[in-house]
Amino acid sequence: MLDNPIFGTGIGNWKFESINYDRLQIDGYIVPYHAHSDFIQLGAELGFIGFFLYVFIFLSAIYFVYHIIFKSKIEIQDKLFSFLLIISLGVYLIDANLNFPIARPQEVAPMALVLALINFYFINSKEVIRDNKKFSSIVKAGFPIASLLFLIPSLFITHKTYSSQVAQMVILSDFNNDQYNIPLNQIETLIPSFPNVTVTTIPMDAIKARYYFYYQKFDKALEYALKSASANPYLHYGDIIASRVYSVRGQAQKAKESAEKAFSGLPNNNLHIGEFLNILLSQKDDIYLEKAYPLLTGTNKLTGWKSYLVTKSNLTSPGDPIFIKRTEKAQKLFPFDDEFRKLVKTAKIGITRIDQAYNISQQAQIKYTEQSFAEAANLYDRSIELDPYEYSYYENAALCHYTMNDLDNALTRINVVVDEMNPLNGKCEYIKGLIYLKLGITNDACELFETSLSSGFEASQSLLDQYCNK
Repeated sequence: MLDNPIFGTGIGNWKFESINYDRLQIDGYIVPYHAHSDFIQLGAELGFIGFFLYVFIFLSAIYFVYHIIFKSKIEIQDKLFSFLLIISLGVYLIDANLNFPIARPQEVAPMALVLALINFYFINSKEVIRDNKKFSSIVKAGFPIASLLFLIPSLFITHKTYSSQVAQMVILSDFNNDQYNIPLNQIETLIPSFPNVTVTTIPMDAIKARYYFYYQKFDKALEYALKSASANPYLHYGDIIASRVYSVRGQAQKAKESAEKAFSGLPNNNLHIGEFLNILLSQKDDIYLEKAYPLLTGTNKLTGWKSYLVTKSNLTSPGDPIFIKRTEKAQKLFPFDDEFRKLVKTAKIGITRIDQAYNISQQAQIKYTEQSFAEAANLYDRSIELDPYEYSYYENAALCHYTMNDLDNALTRINVVVDEMNPLNGKCEYIKGLIYLKLGITNDACELFETSLSSGFEASQSLLDQYCNK
């Protein structure tokens, strides 16, 4: 309203303007269609003049009912009915402040009827002297006829809108399910141009571009993709199609610019994030990735953080202090997501060492199954040397030493997990409890089993029953 105080943004345009205001939160193509207040929305669309005219409708109705009840001499039952009418309008007024009844015909129609009835009783309550009955008759007969004549053109618009919404049943189903059920030779006929956007504000030209790209008609796809911005400059789906066309043509810089435009417009949209980061990854462009970092992580959404860190891990060598710091920050934000724990390790030691350590641990598991505990322990220790951040290697190495009655080495390894890594899985406390039982430290072992059980490790229950709950 403040940006467009006189004329507003245009009736019906809030669903477009709202995208720009909420762009950092929108994670798909579901936009804020309504402002959850008809007064605010109409103020934004029509400016202050339209806002006050809308308010004046309710003020006029209140004044009319006041005149009917306190100033007129009509029957008492008519006054009572008028009072009930203004209460009904009050219900609508509350809804209009908190919701968007203006978008619901089943609510607008009763409101219009209430206003008409209030107006009817107001006219009847006034002692109007009609000197020119002939003129009055002409107005009574002429106004409805003139109104109908002026409304006839709206039938065409209503029909076109209805036909469009029927077609959108197929169009939006295809879009949401990544399908293409409209054949190439029917794109122009089955996808309407009026209205020029779907009910979800996706430009029809962008929809056409989507189909043309699928059928490899890249010139037409690019033409419609670029045109779509005029219908909705904030959604940027057309920029995604344009980026794909440029990529197919080998125009890498243009592909990146279009993808960046889409990402900057809706930086929390998964499709925009994926398209943009895939291009940066293919071009090994760490500079653009760092420019995108604030938008990817500014709202602390999991997808943004994960997308940035995964891409960064493929563009940065292990040991980079900034990368390490950011992976550790993400792990604190999302402590229950194991992928961030792996990304911390990737930042510190690199994916090659992680994979090598894992392969050796698989060999160790085989040796443990074969009861070759000494060999298994040595293999797990090698895995620890390559990947000192994986707590399961310490746990498994501790179990191997425990089985061989090498309790000192078992305790040394499990203490690293309990005291430093704290995975909150309950298994490390269970293993340490087993070691303490063998050492005869039963009370401390019971405390560890209690902690293990509270962390969800059910195997501790039997040991608690056997050694601690007597």
